[in-house]
Amino acid sequence: MTPRLRLRAPRPSDIATLAELSSDPDVARMTTRIPNPNPPDALRDALVSMAMADELVRVIDDGAPQGICGIGPRGIGYWLGARARGRGYAREAAGALCVHAFGALRCGRIEGSVFADNPASLRVLTSLGFRRIGASRAHSVGRGGEVDQIDLELDLESWVATRRLTLRTPRLILSPMTAAEAPALAALSDPVSARMTMTAAHPMSPEAAAARIARAAFRDRPGFGLGVRLGGRLIGEVGLSPAPETGAPDVSVRLGPLWRGRGYAREAMAAFLPFAMDRFALPELAAGAFEDDAASRGLLTSLGFRDIGGTEGAAPARPVAAPIRRFALTRGALAAALAAELEPGSRSAA
Repeated sequence: MTPRLRLRAPRPSDIATLAELSSDPDVARMTTRIPNPNPPDALRDALVSMAMADELVRVIDDGAPQGICGIGPRGIGYWLGARARGRGYAREAAGALCVHAFGALRCGRIEGSVFADNPASLRVLTSLGFRRIGASRAHSVGRGGEVDQIDLELDLESWVATRRLTLRTPRLILSPMTAAEAPALAALSDPVSARMTMTAAHPMSPEAAAARIARAAFRDRPGFGLGVRLGGRLIGEVGLSPAPETGAPDVSVRLGPLWRGRGYAREAMAAFLPFAMDRFALPELAAGAFEDDAASRGLLTSLGFRDIGGTEGAAPARPVAAPIRRFALTRGALAAALAAELEPGSRSAA
């Protein structure tokens, strides 16, 4: 089980659905053993062969079968039907397989391979701590020929390290907050942040801050927050909202008044945004800023967010709803914004 998925043994009733999902040409192109099309009889025979080869095979089920994942002598593998892609399911399922392999199966390391033209699958594995160990060629039934692939490996030590979440920038450290930091978090609240953020009240009691920290606990899925620290001192927080039914989760950043205007917000977000996208295989992120919050709108724009329209929203210090601009960020736009920052003469003081 994962927060959103059941990884269960295949059933006879799954065969028709899985055969239809795996007959997607994109599934066959990115796997070694799946033909295109993949008729029910062929899929049933493949599942039997995998079981006989001592492979652990599980259906990825979010209420209905969406694909297959497995681990065995050939390493870790997975595929998803078209409607389940881009939702972080592959990473969630692969992560659960790693937990099982290092725990119940007592594996010391896990191998994996992805085709060289499959960056999405490469991001899934590298976000889990897999490292490249070489390159090879493999036969793809779906392509009818040999394909270049990247070989990867994850050892137990690297896996444990990926589960200790710490992001470092030239000046800052981002990591989960502890209950002991509740008074420090409460002290960061001020009238400005209460007007410009949708969840941070002013004044904020230590008890309210402790509850906020508990809600922000990292559980390896969207819906968490990290403390932003400078020289060991808590100066702010960044957050990623739970994944909505449709659309992208929201990101946010809040700094105490003494640390605004020094580029810390942008520095923190420049580390947090690519981490969130890679960790959860998110193709897009969202954010909101009140129309009278020019600093936040400028920060988002500098990071590659684009304005996608307006709505209204409330804040603890606003007696009535106020206009909000909504923003969206793609991987390509973020990469371009961060690359532009490295060009000679570029700078930001967000």
